[in-house]
Amino acid sequence: MKSLLLIVSLLTNCCNGVDYWSEPPPPVWEQVYEDVRDLADERHRPGQDWKLQAAPGFSSDPLENIVALYAEAISFWSGAFDFPQTVPLTVMDENDRDWWESTTTRGPRDLFDPNWWDRRVHPGRAVGMVTADHLGMPHIIAVVGSEVDFEYFGAFSAPLITRHETTHWFQYIASGWMTDKCSNPHWEAAMGWQSSMKLQRLENWTMSCPWTSMPCWFAEGHAELYTIPFGDHPDRLRGLRIWQITHRAEDGLLELLTQTRHNLTTGDYECTHEVMYSIGLLVNEKLFYDFGDEKVNEFWLAIDQPSSATDPSWGIAFSDTFGVAAEDWYTTSAIPYLLGVFEN
Repeated sequence: MKSLLLIVSLLTNCCNGVDYWSEPPPPVWEQVYEDVRDLADERHRPGQDWKLQAAPGFSSDPLENIVALYAEAISFWSGAFDFPQTVPLTVMDENDRDWWESTTTRGPRDLFDPNWWDRRVHPGRAVGMVTADHLGMPHIIAVVGSEVDFEYFGAFSAPLITRHETTHWFQYIASGWMTDKCSNPHWEAAMGWQSSMKLQRLENWTMSCPWTSMPCWFAEGHAELYTIPFGDHPDRLRGLRIWQITHRAEDGLLELLTQTRHNLTTGDYECTHEVMYSIGLLVNEKLFYDFGDEKVNEFWLAIDQPSSATDPSWGIAFSDTFGVAAEDWYTTSAIPYLLGVFEN
C-alpha cells in the first residue's frame, strides 16, 4: 500500500520544480489552430473602414450574410494592422458578370477578369479574389452563387473564403502594394493574374516590389493558416492539404522553400499550387508556433523595405524580425517539421 501511495505521489506531484506527471502537449498544429481561434476572441479590434459595392440585383438575404462574414474577417485583422485605407468590397452573384465588367476600371489594371470568372464562378460556390487597381489599391471581389449554403463551413465555403481573401487584402497593404515601386501599369501581365497563360518575361524586369520576391510558401499558406482553424473540421481540411503534397522526400525540400514568386534572375513565375497552399500551410504553422502571431505580423510590415544587392526585402525582414536567416530556419525547424508531418 505504501509503495502504491508513493507511486501516486510521484505521478501527481512535482519535486524541485520538475513535473513528474502532466498531459502530453498537443501536436504543433492543434496548438497553433487553438491560438488562432483564441485571437478571434481576445484580440483588440479598433475597426477598419470598408466600402461596399453590391450588384443591383443581388438578393438581400445572401447580401446580409456575406457582408456579415466580411465584416467579421475585416474586424479580426484590424486588431493586427491599423491601416488608414478603406477596404473596397464588391459583391455579386453568378448573374452579374456584365454588371461587374461595366463598373470596373478600363486600362492596364482593369479589375474585371473574364478568365477568373469562367474558371471559378458557379451557382453553388462562393469565390473571391483580391486584385489591385491602377493606384495599387487592392480590392476584394466576392461572387456568391445563388445556391450557396451559408451554414456550411467546409472546404471552399463562404465563411472560409471570406477569411482567406480578407487576409490577402491586409497582406497587400502591409507589403507595400500602394507604393510607387508596386504601382506598375505592367503588373497585370507580370503577375499573370488576369490570364492563365504563362508569365511572359518583361523587358527591364526588376524586383523592386517586395511581393515579387517573396517565397512561394508564404502568402497563400499564411491565408490558409488564418482560415482553416475556423472550419467545421479543421483536421479534415488540413488533411486535404497534406494529401495534395506529392514531394515528401527530404531531398529538394530546401529548394522548394527557397523558390520565390518570381525567379530573381529571369522574372518567370515559379510557384506551384502544392507549395503555395499545402506546403505553405505547414510551414506557416511552424512559423507561428516558433515566433507567434505578433512577430509574424511584424514580419509582414517589415517586408516593405528596399532589397540589398544580395538579399530580397523579405529575406532582410525575416532575419531582422526573427533573429535567424530564413535558410537556417528552414533547415533547423521548417524541414524537420515537414518531414515529421509526412511520416505520420
